[in-house]
Amino acid sequence: MKQVGLVLLMFFAASTAHAVDRVAVVDKNGDNKLTLLEIREVCKLSASLFNAADKNKDGFLNVKEVRTGKRYLFANCKVDPRKV
Repeated sequence: MKQVGLVLLMFFAASTAHAVDRVAVVDKNGDNKLTLLEIREVCKLSASLFNAADKNKDGFLNVKEVRTGKRYLFANCKVDPRKV
């Protein structure tokens, strides 16, 4: 049972690390959150998809929101946002 917990913890940590990497690379002003314009510099993203990912409706995507929506947020990127 401990091994399953460790595997889940490692998966969550890796998922969070990738989300943090995406935010850090795409975040032009260093505020640790992404605007639609910042994402559009590297990805083709509609406002409706951005708004769907913005769960707290503050107009920005934080690390948790990026991690949750990563499959559709970064699906149409011109380049890998981790390598920008």
